[in-house]
Amino acid sequence: MQGELYIEAVRASRELMPVTVAILRSLGRTPFADIELVRGTEVELPRWLAEILERRGYVEVRREIRGSNDINRVRFSEEDHVKRGGLAVSRIPPDFYLEVMRIVRSLEDRVKKGGSPDDLREFEAIYKAMNKIVQIRMQKILLASILYSERSSELEKNLSIEEKALYRVIDDDVKYWLKTALGGRVGGSSQ
Repeated sequence: MQGELYIEAVRASRELMPVTVAILRSLGRTPFADIELVRGTEVELPRWLAEILERRGYVEVRREIRGSNDINRVRFSEEDHVKRGGLAVSRIPPDFYLEVMRIVRSLEDRVKKGGSPDDLREFEAIYKAMNKIVQIRMQKILLASILYSERSSELEKNLSIEEKALYRVIDDDVKYWLKTALGGRVGGSSQ
């Protein structure tokens, strides 16, 4: 329950975070952003406003994750970290999972409307890559919670906003359990 609330709060705050957009059609000043929106420029807008303007064709949101190629790049990086050992995780954008969900929803909509075989292949490639990414990253989050006596800021800086919330909830619970089970002494080593 606590994790669920954490993630919902994080997702809600995401809507207020600024994103970079390319202005496709001049709009002038909007009542929600004290910025002149002129065709051919790039500006930062709150995500909620940028997504509304993008749906209406005024802007294009600049995204780090655009499809299965970008997602597979993360997967390959994670698999490489596993081969080298340790608890390091690749840096992913703070909104990685939300962007993947956006891509998946878009693909699902296209498939429902009769999409192409390419849409189905893209969907399958994303599904496979995400399963591997989640499996690897969850293991590292759980291990970090068990092994480190202090929360790992090194790990946190590379996590998405959802992973960071999950890590903090798990870490608190694991530390409490270890303290209880070990009679007041927390196991693990300091980082």
